[in-house]
Amino acid sequence: MRELVEKKEPERTNIDVEEFARACIDLVEMGQGGKRSIISYTVEPDLPFLPADPVQIRQVLVNLLRNAREAVSDSETQEVHLFVVGTDGFIEFRVRDTGPGVPEEVVPELFRAFSGKKQKGLGLGLAISRSIAQNHGGDLFLDTNAIKPGATFVLKLPTGKPVYSESES
Repeated sequence: MRELVEKKEPERTNIDVEEFARACIDLVEMGQGGKRSIISYTVEPDLPFLPADPVQIRQVLVNLLRNAREAVSDSETQEVHLFVVGTDGFIEFRVRDTGPGVPEEVVPELFRAFSGKKQKGLGLGLAISRSIAQNHGGDLFLDTNAIKPGATFVLKLPTGKPVYSESES
């Protein structure tokens, strides 16, 4: 657990964003026992590679997608959509669901460790995820201006300079 929270320099590689998004969705849908897919995605064309630690960023995105999938499990409309867009030197992974949304009283504590209100889990997922995003020079936040009902979480990461291995230099 300490390794997950520790602030260490990410081991960055160049991530193909569209391929990465699809792989994260596949990972979340694996083991769903034949349930229909409720996760769709849209990736803006021609996004640059994302210089980031793929293991850490996968952990964040899979956590957001799983949370969203869980949030819609009792909803009449069960949809989760991942939008990936580029904005001003950043790539945003926007995970939107059609669940009940985040209760207003929970929002201030949402990213604090051990503050989760879910029946399962320790309440560490969003806290660790935000720490990973910030360690990459980005952020993770709840878009409070997003369409309701539902919730939209935004993972925002800088595009920065591409990473080159020693064999490429």
